[in-house]
Amino acid sequence: MAHQGFHYYDSEQQVHREIDVMVTTGRAQSRTGRSLQLRVVFEAKSSTGRSKPWVILADKSSTMANPARVVQRYVNDQAKDWWRRSVGRSQAVHGLSLFDVDDVRGYSLIRPTLAAGGSRDDQAFSAMMQVSKAAHGVCEWLTETGSKSKRPRDSSELFAIVLPVVVVDSPLYQCWLDGDGQIQLEEVGVGTVKWGNRVSLRRSPNTIIKVMRLDAVRKYLQDLEIAADVLYEDMMRWSRETDGELGAGA
Repeated sequence: MAHQGFHYYDSEQQVHREIDVMVTTGRAQSRTGRSLQLRVVFEAKSSTGRSKPWVILADKSSTMANPARVVQRYVNDQAKDWWRRSVGRSQAVHGLSLFDVDDVRGYSLIRPTLAAGGSRDDQAFSAMMQVSKAAHGVCEWLTETGSKSKRPRDSSELFAIVLPVVVVDSPLYQCWLDGDGQIQLEEVGVGTVKWGNRVSLRRSPNTIIKVMRLDAVRKYLQDLEIAADVLYEDMMRWSRETDGELGAGA
């Protein structure tokens, strides 16, 4: 399900802001009352004349461990225990394409100008900030709405993961320095930025942002549906183990 022009609350500026598109997929189980939602917030950037490329600045010497590339995501408070205790160890989850971070991992995104003496465009920074704040804002909202303790007549409990994505229609490149200190540039369809500009101390120290061309979105949404099935099975397995521990303790 897709929502265009979805509004979220920016707690830093204390105003409501709009993200271009939010896509939601989910799974539910009536017996346990727990449900799972995966939400993707998309910030779409269109370029007049398609003249200025987007460039992911990367460090090929820096890698990200498998548990970190999965665990360092936006999850609502209800999902945190499951996410940390189970997902970090799950090989099935680690193998999902949804959580790939590429061989060349980016640390920033820019839009350079080719004009002599020109300055760097701040549209890339703005896009990353917007999509990071949106992911945090939606996550906070899902924490408020997903707790059964706030709704005593409703036994349901929502576990949610929110993923930030920037979509562009201009050429997308990865740029890094090789072992000889020479600049390398490669055109890509999809890249990853592990952004250290924290939106909130309540969330992960990094925001893992996917940056992709428009023609890569369909494949990403297919990966989202596959991931929903795998994550739901993992959540249910964790639920059975947790309920068993509680029963034994009683």
